[in-house]
Amino acid sequence: MVSVATELPTDLRDDPAVVSVVAAIDAMLAPLFDLVDNLDTHLDAHTAPAGIVDWLATIVGAYSDRPPSLDQRRRLVAAAHEISRWWGTKRGLAALVRADTGTEPEIVEDFSGPRPRVLVRLSGVDSADRQRLRALVASAVPVHVQGEVEIR
Repeated sequence: MVSVATELPTDLRDDPAVVSVVAAIDAMLAPLFDLVDNLDTHLDAHTAPAGIVDWLATIVGAYSDRPPSLDQRRRLVAAAHEISRWWGTKRGLAALVRADTGTEPEIVEDFSGPRPRVLVRLSGVDSADRQRLRALVASAVPVHVQGEVEIR
């Protein structure tokens, strides 16, 4: 860490009053210097502290109902760019479900009937999450498309 004392003129470095004031300033600025030195770590969803991940999640709109687990929040924040870029498409839906569940979904589109349908098949996911996943899929498909979830 850089000390403010190293920037003082030589004459002031020997003054005890100035040295004590500068030490207090150094102590106050230390957290700021630490944050700036590690900014890339704080803004990376995989390495940021939980509070920063929550803050980043609110910025990118990663979740709106109950907050998911920290691992889910990290995945959602990390994938937010891809999800928003491909929102409303099969690729965007796959990115959203993958970020939320941590597993690769199988997505089957059926546009043959009167109402288009998208089926998201998942393996290795807790069936207790079925209702939440249905709501997630419904929010990510176009309004005229019926979204369904199948958990194996």
